[in-house]
Amino acid sequence: MRLFHAIPALFLLAACAAPHNVPANRLATANPPPAPVAQEDKDWGINAPDGYMSESYHHPTPMTVPGATTLLTSELLLRVQQPTPPVLVDVLGGDPHPTIPGAAWVKGGGLSGDIFTPEREERFADTLETLTGGQMDRYLVFFCQDSSCWLSWNAARRAVVLGYTNVYWYRGGVTAWRAANLPTVTAARYQW
Repeated sequence: MRLFHAIPALFLLAACAAPHNVPANRLATANPPPAPVAQEDKDWGINAPDGYMSESYHHPTPMTVPGATTLLTSELLLRVQQPTPPVLVDVLGGDPHPTIPGAAWVKGGGLSGDIFTPEREERFADTLETLTGGQMDRYLVFFCQDSSCWLSWNAARRAVVLGYTNVYWYRGGVTAWRAANLPTVTAARYQW
């Protein structure tokens, strides 16, 4: 990892260590929704592409990412309540937005095609290395807006290709999290 990537990444780890504006016990004691929410389990009949989606990031997604595990809101909530929670990676674009407490907002991490240059690919790999402490088996959860957002699908796929062995895709994203009445914070963008 290059030194110029390490300094912002260390700031990010400090910023993401605890939820902002959320009482510590609120997330720890939250109850999972009794059923899937916000179409997070909707099968749109879409097949996973061989590579990455680069044409339109906002249309229905497949049910799975090859090499990753798809999580429902109830499953993600149980994971974030564990003593060692997963690394949460929000790859939504746009302006600051509500996100899951403790998530690192890696804006642009789910782009592909000509936009995702080899240099950007290397920076993404460096970012994941920093977020996981170099542990290729660390639990990584990627998410974006909802089940019609390909950005997190691309990012999860990219992590699998990089060799991460515990990659999860939270398909329902921020929309499902909020539909389950779970707390959010305003995303703070990580400059990667």
